[in-house]
Amino acid sequence: MAFNSGFLRHASRALLAGACVLGVAAARIQSPSKMPGYSETGADAERRVEAAAIALPSAESAGVYARALSREPHMSGTPAQARTRDYVIERMRSWGLETSVRAYQVWMPHPTSVRVWRVSPDARELSLAEGPISVDSTSALPEVPAINGYEVCRRARAQPWGGDATFIALTGWGQEEDRRRTQEAGFDSHLVKPVEFGALVTQLNALGAMRKA
Repeated sequence: MAFNSGFLRHASRALLAGACVLGVAAARIQSPSKMPGYSETGADAERRVEAAAIALPSAESAGVYARALSREPHMSGTPAQARTRDYVIERMRSWGLETSVRAYQVWMPHPTSVRVWRVSPDARELSLAEGPISVDSTSALPEVPAINGYEVCRRARAQPWGGDATFIALTGWGQEEDRRRTQEAGFDSHLVKPVEFGALVTQLNALGAMRKA
């Protein structure tokens, strides 16, 4: 199963955050004071470049990107994720940015189904489907079962092969409590996204060396 979720999340945020980042530079342009490190001529040229950059983003464009990136759930390893990846790459290349994609074969703990039964007074399976909402087009899409990485790690550790496996928590949460929870669940390491590929390889090599010691 191929995925590159860290790249996609990082790139998606870059698409939507451009206007905010450039907005910070606006305050500098409005200030007539001297610009440290620039001559008067150089400062004028820098302000012109920044003004041109700030004029590029638009609320309309941001809305287009937001709708495209949230059109459907796109978990790692799914066809929807591949479509989202291709959209982000196409947009970035259209802006002249160099892009690359790495594909990995990994085990993804996506549940295939979630079912509930009532056992008393009369046994029958209950429907978990929720009807679509007219103002939310995504509510008509197939529902995505919940994923709990903590429980996946705990159950995997309980298997005969679980003690020799390496588990790394790749998450957006990095507080002390979050690290404690992953450690208690049985993860070997806790990395906060976005994670550079080199850092991930270094971590895997270090954990592998520890197991061999």
